[in-house]
Order: sequence, then structure tokens, then C-alpha cells
Amino acid sequence: MLTIKREQVRQLFEELPSTIAGSSLLSIILCYALWGVIDHVLILIWFSMVIVVNSARVVLLQTFRRSDSTINPGKWLNVFRASAIAIAVAWGLSGVILFPENDVSHQAFLAFALTGYSAGGTMAYAIDFACVVPFVLSALLPFTIRLLATGGELAHTMGLSVAVFIFFVLVSMRRICGSTVEKIILQIDSTRRANELYESETKLRTLYDSTSDAVILVNDDHFIDCNHATLDMFGCRSKEAFCALSLVDLFPAVQPCGTNSLTLANEMITSALKNGNHRFEWVHQRIDNTKTFNAEVLLNMMELNGHKVLQATIRDISERKQKEFELIQAKDAAEHAARVKSDFLANMSHEIRTPMNAIIGLSELALDSTDTKEITGNLNQINDSSKSLLGILNDILDLSKIEAHQLTIENTIFNLDELLDSLNRMFSLNAQGKDLEFSINCEKQIHRLMYGDPLRLRQILTNLLSNAFKFTEKGEVILNVSQLKSSQIAITLNFQVSDTGIGMTEEQIESLFKPFVQADNSISRRFGGTGLGLAISRNLILLMGGKIQVNSQPGIGSSFNFQISFSPATLKLSEQHRRKADKAPEELLEIAQTLRGKKVLLTEDNRVNQLVASKMLGKLGMLVDIANNGKEAIQHLEEKLFDVVLMDIQMPIMDGLEATRHIRLDTRFVTLPIIAMSAGVTLDERTACADAGMTGFIPKPIDSSELANRLVKLFTP
Repeated sequence: MLTIKREQVRQLFEELPSTIAGSSLLSIILCYALWGVIDHVLILIWFSMVIVVNSARVVLLQTFRRSDSTINPGKWLNVFRASAIAIAVAWGLSGVILFPENDVSHQAFLAFALTGYSAGGTMAYAIDFACVVPFVLSALLPFTIRLLATGGELAHTMGLSVAVFIFFVLVSMRRICGSTVEKIILQIDSTRRANELYESETKLRTLYDSTSDAVILVNDDHFIDCNHATLDMFGCRSKEAFCALSLVDLFPAVQPCGTNSLTLANEMITSALKNGNHRFEWVHQRIDNTKTFNAEVLLNMMELNGHKVLQATIRDISERKQKEFELIQAKDAAEHAARVKSDFLANMSHEIRTPMNAIIGLSELALDSTDTKEITGNLNQINDSSKSLLGILNDILDLSKIEAHQLTIENTIFNLDELLDSLNRMFSLNAQGKDLEFSINCEKQIHRLMYGDPLRLRQILTNLLSNAFKFTEKGEVILNVSQLKSSQIAITLNFQVSDTGIGMTEEQIESLFKPFVQADNSISRRFGGTGLGLAISRNLILLMGGKIQVNSQPGIGSSFNFQISFSPATLKLSEQHRRKADKAPEELLEIAQTLRGKKVLLTEDNRVNQLVASKMLGKLGMLVDIANNGKEAIQHLEEKLFDVVLMDIQMPIMDGLEATRHIRLDTRFVTLPIIAMSAGVTLDERTACADAGMTGFIPKPIDSSELANRLVKLFTP
């Protein structure tokens, strides 16, 4: 209803300029025709009245045009009706004020003018019957009454004619107004539907063009439309150029499944036409053949202008496929890592249990035997097995340090010949036991005295030579040392360990330096080992600034090469180092005499460790008191003076770190040597011991020689 009123107001004000102009023009004509018949004053009064009303209607029109007519259209409609009635009243007064007495011809002219004006006005106001009725009655009814009141047959006839005119005009206008309103309603509805359709089409077109998915309309075997995403996805310049393409231009000749693409595409189209839609994955290609990509395709059957067409929606899923592939790879890698660690645990269990079995079995044999020679032999084998077990634990610890970036490389002077001689003595027995040829070759021009980390270099070469002997049944194992570069500040050497063993495939070489990994499980079962040696060796070489390479052929043998740079040492420094080393045993023997009678407080909660440590200390002539935890150690120090404290770290009641911190708070014990003893040998634990105020650190299991050397150095002036 509000919309109809808005349209009525719009049309009424649209016709207002013409009605004002017509009214003004007709009033001038009427005044001119009656100027010689009617009193001039009456004519001017009436004309002024018409001009005033029309001027007011002009102001109303200007106000309407400047305002928002959509707000409160009912108000504007009522104002317009009032202005129409006002002008109609002015014209109605002309039938009284300007009525020519006893002049039938001018009466007829006035009747013609009023009926003509009324007819024109009603047509202008045909959209609003509520405006037409008062307008017609106000304009014609006064004149009709005046005619009927005038005597004479002709005047009566004229008055009745005007009355009949009023009746027919109102009846006709009722029908016309109704029809006009109906047209307005139909027009408004049609406009609304058109707007809705336009908005719907605009939304669809916006979605069609703004979606990142390619949308293509296919009729029979050719394209009829596509969106902008299609052009970007397939690398086409325009819709026209794309629609000129054929199906085969959008995909490679063969799909990944091996089926011809066109044949498979026809099957997909047939399925969509049969079922109404069909979804599948497809490999498309850009029209320049530079790139193929994975896509998800949805075919929907629809009707367009009475024809069946297919709407193909294509979504690029290359990124999703890549992520799926990466997830599968990560899953496979995780499963592989889990299998590798499981195999490692199985191998490690075997490697640890083998020396443990020897230790336990030989211990039982030693306990049951009374033969001193047999007991000594069993104890020697127990010692060897213990060292083997300790070697495995050290490998695990070295790997842990490497991964935590806590392993450091030393830089001390050493003699290359001495290092190679020790390796020769170590592995010559292995060669004799397996009937292998073993040789170490070192170029003569190589400077023998250098700075580096001989312990880590020995560890690397020991690992490589141990593997070479392990995997070689016959033939030879050779260590070659050659010089690559030499200067006053650096010597770069190449170490090559080659064998004629079982060799390796390329696949086995790829995983060779990964921790916990051996070439395959059969090698572990056949030859044993933890799979840590090569991983540790590679990382040690990298830490020393070198690199390692492997060449191998199955059944022929393997060759490991690595290059490391060292700093040359002068002969003078070497001689000083040699003389100091030669004197060391004598000096240590002399200084060892000073340990006799030294009082040591052994703080250890484990009974076996108490026994082992107290026996070692007793052999050195030291006097040992034992505390079972940190609290007892503090009590012992309060009761007695000690020269040194050996402190375990992990103990009940009070651990070694807390006890040391308590001891250091007492000014009497600020300089008292406190040496940590712990099975935890990580850099973090050593740092924690130093921070607590400990003087030194001895790792467990305790080596008697290392313990003696550490104590002797502690008491050296």
C-alpha cells in the first residue's frame, strides 16, 4: 500500500507543471473573452485568485522536488489533494463571479471552459479518484447551480447538461482510476520482480565470477560460458578464446590410472547425465601444456533456454594433494623411525646382555672355583666384558652429547706415529685371528707432530677399522694416511680405511650414518653391533671441521675416506711434551707417597660402591670414613677434619649438590676439596656440580688409575 501511494504521489506531482500551465493559460483566455461583458474588477479579483493558488502550487512542487518523497507519502498525497481542491474552488467561483446574465452565448462559452478545464484536470488526476471527485464537484457544481437558478429554458437545459456531464465524468473516472491503480500495482509488481530477478542474476553472476573455482557450461561437446577463475586456472586470455577450445585441450592424453583421458571423460559425462550429477578427481593441464594439476570436478546437469547443459565446477586441489603426500611421507618416516628404534632396542638389548651374561656367568664360575689360576682367568674375562659394556654406554653417551651440542673437541699436541702404532698393535691380533692382511701406510712427508684431538681421532679410526674387520672374512684391511695440503699453520690429511668385505648397496649407504641404523637387520643378527659407531664418527669428523665419503660395492668391499686439518707442532714443544710424559710415572710414584695417611670422607649410599671405592682408596694408603648421604657427611665434617671429600650426587635424605652448598656456607670448608662421583656424565650435570662448589668430577664406573691420578694432582703443590 505504501508503495502504491509513493507511485501516486510521483505521478501526480509529475503532472502538476502541465496542470498549472493549463490552468493559467485557460484563465487568461477566459478573462479576455469576458472582458467586455463582466465587470473588470470582478475579473481581476478572480484572476488574482487563480494566480495566487497556482503560485502556491508552484512552491509546493519545488518543495516536493527538494525533499525525499519516499518518506511519508500519505502526507504529500493529502497536501496535493488540498492544492487541487483549492484551484478547483477558484475555478468554481468563476461560474458565479464571472457568470454573464442574459447572455446565453457567453454562458455557453463559460460552460465550455469549465467543463474543458474539469475534463483536463480529471485526466491529470486519474490516478487518485479521491482527488477527482472533490475537484470536479468544486469546479462545476457552483456553475451548474447558477444555471439552474437562472430563468429560461436554455439555461435550465445547459445546467442539466453540465450535471449529466458531472455524473458521467465521475462514473467514467471511477473506472479509469481503478484501472490506473491496477496498472500501477502491476507495474510495481513487475518492477519488483524485475529488480529481484536482476539482483538474483547479479548475485549469481558475482558468485560465478568471484569464486576461486572454475565454472564451465558445456553444451553437447563445446563450451558456452565460463567464469574468470577458469581463465586464470587454464591460462586463457578471454572467454571467447576459451569457448573456442575443446575438451581434449584441458587435460593430458592419459590419466594417472593409465586410461585414455577422453574415454574416461566421456564416461564421467554419461554418468552425470544419467544421475544428474557426478563428482570425481581429475588431472587437468593448462592450455600451454606447461603445467598439470590435480582437480576435484563436480558435473551437474541443468536446463538453459530449454536445452540440457552440464555445469562443470573445477577446484584445484594440488596443494591439498601435496599436503596429503607429505602426510603420507611423514607417516611412513615415523613408522620407519619406530621400526628402526625398535630394531635398535633389540640390538642394544643383545649387545648389552652379551657382556652382562659373561659377567654374571663368569662371576658364578669364579665363586664356585677354588683354582686360583681359573679364578684369575675368569676375573680377567669379567674385566674385559665390563669394559665392552662400558664402551657401549660411552657410545650412547657420545651420541647424546653430540645431539645436545655438548661434545667439545680438544686441541692438544700429539704424535701421529704413536697413535698409528697403538692402532696397529690393537688390530694386528684381530688380523691374525681372522687370517687377514692388515697394514697401515703413512706418507713420509707428513709432519708427525701436530695439535688436535688424538682421543677423538683414535675413536673415529677405531670405529672404522672395527667395522672393516667385522665385515671382512678374507682379503685385507688397509689404513692409508696421505697429505692433501700443508702450510705453516695447517696440515690437511686424508685417512682412508678400505677392506675387501661384504660391501654395501647405494640404498644401504644412504642410511649408513643415521643413528640406530645398520645396513639391514640381517647384518645386525649376523655381525652384531649397535649401529652407533658410524653415526658418532661422522659427527666427530664434522665437529673437527672435516668431511667423510663412502665408496662401496656389494661383494667387493668398502672404502671410507675422511679429511681433517691439524695445526703443526714444533720439535721443541714435542720434546718438552715427551720429557714430561716420560717423567710422569716417576713423579706420580713419588707424589703418590703423599696420599698415605690422607683422610678422605667417602659419601656414597650404595653399599657395593662403598666397598669398591674404599678398597681403591685403601690401596693408596688413605684413611676412609663413610657417610651414607649428604646429611651424614655434614655431621662427619662437624666432628672430624678431612683432607678431601668424595661426594656422590644422587642420594636419599640429602643429595650431593645440596650437601656441597651447605658445606661451602661454612667458612672453615671454603677450600676443602670436594670431588663429585656420578654415573651421570652429561655437561649439564658437570655444570651443576661446579655451580654447587665442587672441586672436580670423577665419572662412574670409577677407574682406579684415574682416581689415583686425580687425587695425586689435587695434592700436588
